[in-house]
Amino acid sequence: MDLLDDLIEAFDNLLADLNGEWRLHKELFQVPEHYILFADSSPTIWHMLRDALIDSVFMSIARLLDPPASCGKDNLSLSRILLKMPAGQERDEIQRQYDELVSLYNSALRHWRNRKLSHNDLMTMRGMSPLPDVSFNEISELIDRMNKIGRQIGHVVQDIDKSFVPHISNDDWVWRLVESLKKGIPPPQ
Repeated sequence: MDLLDDLIEAFDNLLADLNGEWRLHKELFQVPEHYILFADSSPTIWHMLRDALIDSVFMSIARLLDPPASCGKDNLSLSRILLKMPAGQERDEIQRQYDELVSLYNSALRHWRNRKLSHNDLMTMRGMSPLPDVSFNEISELIDRMNKIGRQIGHVVQDIDKSFVPHISNDDWVWRLVESLKKGIPPPQ
C-alpha cells in the first residue's frame, strides 16, 4: 500500500473518523445542559463514555502524527505521506505547516499520550503528577490544522478539494438521544 494515492485515501478515512469522533464529543459532552442530564440519568456510564471518546480522539491525533515508521514497521501518518510526495515548493509549504502542527501537538497533547494513553505513568496513575490541562480549543485547532493539511495534499497530489466528513453523521441521533433522556424511559408495565 505504498502508492501515494492509496496512502492518501487511507489517511483521508482516518481523518474523517477523527472528525466524526470529535464532532460526537462536541455534541454530547461540550453542551453544558447535557452534563445535568447525564448526571441525572447515569453519571458513571456517561463519564466512562466521555473519557473513552476523548482518549480515542487524542490517540487518533497522535497516530496521525506518528513518524513514518516505528519499531521497524511503517506507519500510516502525515509524515509518511510527506515523504512520498514529490519535492517542490508546495510540498515544502505543507511540510512547514506540518512542523507547526507537530509543535502545537507537542505542547498540547504529547504529555497525555506518553503519560496516560500509551503508558501508565506511575506518578500520574497514583495522582501525584497531574496531567496538563488541554483545552477543547487546542484540540479543535489541531484537528482544523490537520484538515487543512489534508485538503492541501488533496489539491497538490490529486487535484481535488476535500472535506473530511464523518462516515456516519450525527445529524439527528444526538438530539434524539438527549430528548429521550429528558423524557425518561417509562417503566415496564
